[in-house]
Amino acid sequence: MLRESLRLIIIACMPLITIVSDFLELRACATSDSSPAHHARVEASTANEDTDPVHPLVLGSLVEGEFSADPIHSYELQVDSGRYLRAVIDLVDADVALAFFEPGGAKITELRCYANRPTPLSVIAERSGTYRLELRSLQEYSARARYRLKIEEMRPATRQDRNRIAAKKAFAEAEQLRAEWRSESDLKAIERYEEALVNWKAAGEQREESTARRNIGEVYDLLGKPHKALQYYNRSLLISQKVNDSQGVGETLNSIGSVYLRLGKNQEGLEYCTRALNLSRENSNQRGEAQALNSLGEVYAGFGNMLKSIEFHNQALALWLELNDRRGQALSLLFLGHNYIDLCDTQRAVESFERALFLWRAMNDRRGQARTLIGLGHLYSRLGEKQQALNLYNQAAELTRLTDDAVYRASISNGIGFVYEELGEKQRALECYKQALRLLRGAGLRNDEAQALMTTADVHFTLGDNQIALNYYSQALSIFRALPNQRMESYALRNIGVVYESWGNKPKALGYYNQALALKRAGEDNRWEAYILNNIADVYNGSGEKQKALAHYKRALVLNRAAGDNFGETLTLCSIARVERDLGNLQEGLVQVEAALKIIESLRTKVVSRELRTSYFASERQRYDFYIDLLMRLHKEGPSQGHDTAALQASERSRARSLLESLAEARADIRQGVDPALLERERSLRQKLDDKAERQMRLTSENFKDDEPAALAKEIRDLTTEYEELQAQIRSKSPRYAALTQPQPLSLKEIQDQVLDDSTLLLEYALGDEGSYLWAVTKSGLTAHPLPQRAQIERLARQVHDLLVAPLPISGETAAQYRARLTKANSGYSQQASDLSQIVLGPVADQLENRRLLIVAEGALQYVPFGALPKPQAQGDTGARGRGDTGKLPDARLPLIVEHEIVSLPPASVLAVLRREIRERQAASRAVAVLADPVFESDDPRVVHDAGAVRDTRTVSDNGTRGRGDTRKSKGAGSRGRGALARFTQVSELQRALRDVGISRDGLSIPRLLSTRQEAEAIMSVAPMGAGMKATDFQASRATATGPELRQYRIVHFATHGLLNSEQPQLSGLVLSLVDERGKPQDGFLRLHDIYNLNLPADLVVLSACNTGLGREVRGEGLVGIVRGFMYAGAPRVVASLWKVDDEATAELMKRFYQRMLQGGMRPAAALRAAQVDMWQQKKWHSPYYWAAFVLQGEWK
Repeated sequence: MLRESLRLIIIACMPLITIVSDFLELRACATSDSSPAHHARVEASTANEDTDPVHPLVLGSLVEGEFSADPIHSYELQVDSGRYLRAVIDLVDADVALAFFEPGGAKITELRCYANRPTPLSVIAERSGTYRLELRSLQEYSARARYRLKIEEMRPATRQDRNRIAAKKAFAEAEQLRAEWRSESDLKAIERYEEALVNWKAAGEQREESTARRNIGEVYDLLGKPHKALQYYNRSLLISQKVNDSQGVGETLNSIGSVYLRLGKNQEGLEYCTRALNLSRENSNQRGEAQALNSLGEVYAGFGNMLKSIEFHNQALALWLELNDRRGQALSLLFLGHNYIDLCDTQRAVESFERALFLWRAMNDRRGQARTLIGLGHLYSRLGEKQQALNLYNQAAELTRLTDDAVYRASISNGIGFVYEELGEKQRALECYKQALRLLRGAGLRNDEAQALMTTADVHFTLGDNQIALNYYSQALSIFRALPNQRMESYALRNIGVVYESWGNKPKALGYYNQALALKRAGEDNRWEAYILNNIADVYNGSGEKQKALAHYKRALVLNRAAGDNFGETLTLCSIARVERDLGNLQEGLVQVEAALKIIESLRTKVVSRELRTSYFASERQRYDFYIDLLMRLHKEGPSQGHDTAALQASERSRARSLLESLAEARADIRQGVDPALLERERSLRQKLDDKAERQMRLTSENFKDDEPAALAKEIRDLTTEYEELQAQIRSKSPRYAALTQPQPLSLKEIQDQVLDDSTLLLEYALGDEGSYLWAVTKSGLTAHPLPQRAQIERLARQVHDLLVAPLPISGETAAQYRARLTKANSGYSQQASDLSQIVLGPVADQLENRRLLIVAEGALQYVPFGALPKPQAQGDTGARGRGDTGKLPDARLPLIVEHEIVSLPPASVLAVLRREIRERQAASRAVAVLADPVFESDDPRVVHDAGAVRDTRTVSDNGTRGRGDTRKSKGAGSRGRGALARFTQVSELQRALRDVGISRDGLSIPRLLSTRQEAEAIMSVAPMGAGMKATDFQASRATATGPELRQYRIVHFATHGLLNSEQPQLSGLVLSLVDERGKPQDGFLRLHDIYNLNLPADLVVLSACNTGLGREVRGEGLVGIVRGFMYAGAPRVVASLWKVDDEATAELMKRFYQRMLQGGMRPAAALRAAQVDMWQQKKWHSPYYWAAFVLQGEWK
């Protein structure tokens, strides 16, 4: 849908190109006179002349001119009253505006003349005197603009001449109105064309009458009234055939074909465009031939045969180049850009669009520019470059602002809707999609309307509005059947089946799947047939008919491989593995799932299309979960065969890939820690692999050459080999970047040797839908334990988290309500925490002893501070499977933090990488830098302070002004050059980030963190003299955070809103000053990808005011992503809070924490534990709400 509407409106405009430039008598064909009475060469005026030179013209004279510095050339000629004058201008290189003035200086007419086509000018002199003809170059760039001008006739005017002149004048006015590209102008243009048509009939000029009718049809077509356009086209065709106007017949055939394409009637479009091509070739009409080739290219694009479409467009492009027709070239390049998008050839798509855009701009063609910008927007949206796509759509929208062109506006709405959908803004996406639907429905474009219905239904289905989705799918199905469009009919049938399956109505779902399958078999589309077979197999599997399911999966697998669809193959292999497991064939299931995972690992490519993101990435974690579960079942059958160790490694690999997926969605352009030349080469190879892999996925028997699958497979093998060789170079030269982008999980022995010591126990959790697991790793051993399903563990984890944060106020709550809620929470926490502790720690209770605990959590468990959980009761290795027999807790419910130092880790393998990174690093020279109490609002009282007051808010112990000037400059640069849309999108992104963690619900009302100033001062009070920096107020800015000064400090402390988003990790980040000293907005959101690009070799980063968005779906990367970002930036350990803690308690805890580190010389992990135990021991701070939120991630030594 992002593509079809725009492409079809483009081809609808194609006939205009010929008509505008070939007609106007102010446009009839001119005769070439090889022996003029006079032949002059007009040199271009110099730039320093005071006035434009005026050259004389006489009957029969031929003048050749060239524009350079002076864009206006003027000519004069003497004409007597009542005389008919006909002049012809022939342009070689560029478009020109022609104006004709009477003796008094009043303008008689003005028209646009197009390159490479003679444009006649005909007038009748109303009085005798000197008339002036003026030519004005429309060229924007410095290319040559040459022309030839000839006076062909000057004689007494007749009645027919007057009819012709009136017709030409009306026609010229219509053309000028069309060039404005405004809805009201288009309607007025139709009136002028009708006036011209009447006068042409009176003059007996049937050829010109036909042209006027064809142009009226074009305007109706552009206004979204294809059926009205067909009426005029058909009448025009009859007249052109009657007068044997082969050029007019060819142009009209193309126009009719374009309408049928837009109406979804591709076969009819093919017939008309083929007739146009044959006729043009018979008459050696190269221009008509090029137009027909472009039209046929779009016909085959409509059939899905992109290779054939490219062949036709390239043939057309060659002809346009031969004719030196820039407009035709731009159109062909625009079509090719869309073809290359569909073929996933990003580089060629960009090149084609950019070449087209250059040509449109050179011709000052707003409509062409808008079309191309929309195409580029679709391309960048497909690539995930959301901001760039929005910028391009915004530029196109500005160009189309004054028009009611339904298809252009619908295409822009669809593009913006797709961006919002990718950003998780489903409701805003729906608004855009429904606006597009209204526009297309009003235009009568049935095929496009049905496509829009499908897109809208898809979003409703993802939102759980299944009945609404079914209604939209059913409407689309009716339209596809009426057109007919069997390919899309099959898609609609399959999606309706999915809706019924979601309701548990398996018989009805099966019926729709079988209907869809019958249509796809008729179309011989192997890939789509395989997907439908998988749907059918899923129904049988869910009904317990395992053998039937297995048979359908195996048929689908054959088709997946025949189509070269690696992604579909992985889905099918995993489905087969599940059935084999359910049938008790564990080893066979293992073979199948390992084959699927091997494909996943070998592809080394991202998936960018929406249809695959749902089916592929959403299930990747499930594949690993299933793989782990299968290995652990085999471990139960054969405990000595090492399946538990393999499951642990699979868990590590799954976490690393999950982080990469998170970064990909956040569009993290990571540049730090890698050789730029290697990085550019890697990106280039990745893009090529991405394009080839997606092209391979899209291949069907309908749209590829016989040898293409084999050739494409070889290209992928060659690129993969080159890519693997490059990655080996990166691993050797840029180990930190390689560790992130090419994760290599450690073996069990490597974890034991490189991560653990005798006093440390690693606890790694894997939560699965069918069952969860815990691995306990010591220096000398490994035990594995089954746990309940993910849903049970996460439900309890959420409950514990909610009880822990109960002291946080709720908007609108009365004091009595608050006290009642807090009392209930306090009474319920003990039992809920005990239950959770028993489930997740009970199986290893006898291994805890007094060891340091390294926790690798997952999902909602990441948002539970293990230090606040009570010590579990030993239950042996069988584990507790529910809330049942929990027993009494030992040691008077002591929280684990009392006896254990607790550290959280991303994948355990990361710790070994961190240690290698910092082994040779020289320690920073200064102790601690604190960024606190930023300015969020323009009405903050600090905005009106004078410069001295602002300066006093920042303290640098040994140099109070160092770095201040640089910070001011960087801050200005941070927002300079950004357009209005970019600024709006940044604000929108921050609004969404704040909303999701509950800071702001209605706009950018961000509370000031006044207590963080005291927190900063408390830290400075325990820092060594001259070794600390305090950046507050406006200096707590993004510029400070990304500047070089922080690299001098061993500890960097951020006391500001930190956003940890579990559902949309790309919205995680830190909020720093959002306005400058004058209250001017600036970018103060330090996003996830910004953090990855910091160069921050600190020993410790502290995030002390984090706000957690614990969404419905916990992917877990909100916390892990931001912590891992700081680790990638250079910090081996990060302390972050899991919720926004009481201000006074935070200041107290931080003071104790820093005292033990900076004055007591304790390790950060030990210092944090000591500070938390201190707080727990005091009655005022005894509740875990006050101290348990802070967790240390990373290096514990």
